[in-house]
Amino acid sequence: MPRKLSLRRALTLAAPGLAWLAPAAGATCASHGQATPAYRQRALETARRIGVAPGWAQAHQWHLQPSAASLVPAGRDVYARPLRLAPRAASALLTMVAAAARESVVLQPVSGFRSFGYQRRLLRRKLDRGTPLAAVLEVNALPGFSEHHSGCALDLTTPGVPAADAAFAGTPAFAWLVAHAGDYGFSLSYPPGNRQGIVFEPWHWRYQGRQPPALADALATATPAASERQSAPTPPTSGESPHVP
Repeated sequence: MPRKLSLRRALTLAAPGLAWLAPAAGATCASHGQATPAYRQRALETARRIGVAPGWAQAHQWHLQPSAASLVPAGRDVYARPLRLAPRAASALLTMVAAAARESVVLQPVSGFRSFGYQRRLLRRKLDRGTPLAAVLEVNALPGFSEHHSGCALDLTTPGVPAADAAFAGTPAFAWLVAHAGDYGFSLSYPPGNRQGIVFEPWHWRYQGRQPPALADALATATPAASERQSAPTPPTSGESPHVP
């Protein structure tokens, strides 16, 4: 089992890297362009059929995420499935994983690119199992709004920690990411208290390339209550990943 760190201890150890943790609002991955009117309509219609109130995504500052224009292999995930990412994200991930390994930190991918249809089926399965819609939307983005569509977002874990588990925040692997992920163009998408209403996801990182530093107040000032919010991980079925946007 990896040595556990408190969230505050991890942030203290990794303070120099905190400026990289807050992605610009609405920033898009270089792998795709703007959403087409047809894509926007498809996303809004799917949300309506799921039961989401009109304007919900806008109110929570969710942004449409068109599918990646191109994808390349990036190794395999923790379940031994092929991992696909946008070209620049794949290259940055492999470089980052190798750099972490040189410091005895093991980073394991859990999930990379996910299609619109995959995301729709993921939400539908949870709703069909009786999970309230509000609870689903705390751990999964609506189809069309998931950063995984871009091919630039991925989920990470480390040996001894279940996939998509808040315990990842207490590991040396997370502390390493906080300090160094920005050097490889990755930022944390969902810090505690994020405006999108997603639970704190220490495992979910997005490639955006090197950017000017931005303050990461939400993470740096996280309260224990905010940092401990989580949902029990769901074992993947039929190729699905656990509850990740």
